Amino acid sequence: MKTRPLMHMLIVSLLLFLCLSGIVVACSLGKAPIAFDDVIKVLLKHIPGIGGFIHPGNYPDIAVRGVLLIRLPRAVLSLLVGAGLACAGAAFQGLFKNPMADPYFVGVSAGAAFGASIAIVLGVSYFMGISGTGLFAFCFALATVFVVYRLAWGGGRVSTLHLVLAGVAVSAFLTACVSLVMALNRQKMAQIISWTMGSFQYSTWEETGIFAVVLLVGFSGMFLFSRDLNVMISGEETAHTLGVPVERIKLILLVLASFVGSMAVAVSGIIWFVGLIVPHAVRLVTGPDHKLLFPYSALSGGLFLLCADVVSRLLLTGEQLPVGIITALCGAPFFLYLLLKNKQERF
Repeated sequence: MKTRPLMHMLIVSLLLFLCLSGIVVACSLGKAPIAFDDVIKVLLKHIPGIGGFIHPGNYPDIAVRGVLLIRLPRAVLSLLVGAGLACAGAAFQGLFKNPMADPYFVGVSAGAAFGASIAIVLGVSYFMGISGTGLFAFCFALATVFVVYRLAWGGGRVSTLHLVLAGVAVSAFLTACVSLVMALNRQKMAQIISWTMGSFQYSTWEETGIFAVVLLVGFSGMFLFSRDLNVMISGEETAHTLGVPVERIKLILLVLASFVGSMAVAVSGIIWFVGLIVPHAVRLVTGPDHKLLFPYSALSGGLFLLCADVVSRLLLTGEQLPVGIITALCGAPFFLYLLLKNKQERF
């Protein structure tokens, strides 16, 4: 038993090292490749206190600025969004007691897509560092979650079954609305479809900073209620007898997970399956203990989406694929595997 904390520390350290290494790799790759050691020098040179001792290499200023203003925020944002989606997925899977739940389970994606399509049609510009498309997507996603929650509320409690059914119904309605918007604005159809596939191509430090704060708040809150969520998995009645305020915990976790998922959609578009496959895969290693599941999922999800974004940039010469295509290609087969594996099993 004494070696278990040490083992977890070593695994977390390894994941952190892989994430940092992945950022360096992502910054070095592109139309103008830069050697790994030179990327490290460029990054270290801009750290207060040690930057004066580092020579960034013989690259022109435009290459250095490209690393700092384009590649680095893109890499960091993809890492953070992956972490956020994975944490939100872990929370939803625990709440619904369903390994096939994810942050888009309660209509986040459909609401965001509808909001984004409206912003694109109206031509809304940037606002406080976040694009108008992202802002509309975020607001509509949260509004959708609120509507779904109210529809599922009854008898002083929220049934998870009713929450899922309400989410499916509202998502179907909003998806039809998105199709209607595209049908009435065919000249904007390609732009709407492109956004719904997810991308980090136009990431900025403003978006990265805002999402970092959202992720910190959301992760801290979800981790704080890890013990309560562990008890609730064994059954709501059991949790009640142990003094867990089930309905309040469900509401708090639903709000936190939806908030993180909505903000992730706002800054990156809709990226499928990260919140589904990563927490489930991590659970196979750590078990159902959310005190381990949340941090492991965050690091693994960040690393997974960072790698997917790098692949999306390099897979085709001279063209970038939406990262959502890469995650869907990885996630869809895994989803089918879960469906077959859990058809006769309980969570």
